[in-house]
Amino acid sequence: AQAVFFAAQGQKYKGICEVDRDSCQIVADVALEQGVPRVLLVSSMLTDPRNRFALTRMILNSPIITGFSGFCHRKGMMDLKFQGENLLRQSGQPYTIVRPGHLINGKLGQAQILAGQTDFFSWRCEIYTG
Repeated sequence: AQAVFFAAQGQKYKGICEVDRDSCQIVADVALEQGVPRVLLVSSMLTDPRNRFALTRMILNSPIITGFSGFCHRKGMMDLKFQGENLLRQSGQPYTIVRPGHLINGKLGQAQILAGQTDFFSWRCEIYTG
């Protein structure tokens, strides 16, 4: 394979831990073992904790989304997604992380894509490579 495309979403706290965080490490490890040149991870906008006061992130990080067992945990869905991104970054596996933004940020064919590691509030699609 030329690349592994990983786009998955867990549900409830346990599923989010297993899919959005832990599976990033598993995918990276298997890709390295198999000699896959690149892992492409589709994450989510606003995962970086510096965006913690963005309303969208607060909702997605809340127990409503994470599951009410999330009241017992310090991390919500967005925190766990960010941890998964970091596991991929630290794995040694070449990667690309795409954080899709709003799909209505421009006229058809004119939407902006932000390439680079800004990690701050953006409604545009962000792409990070390493």
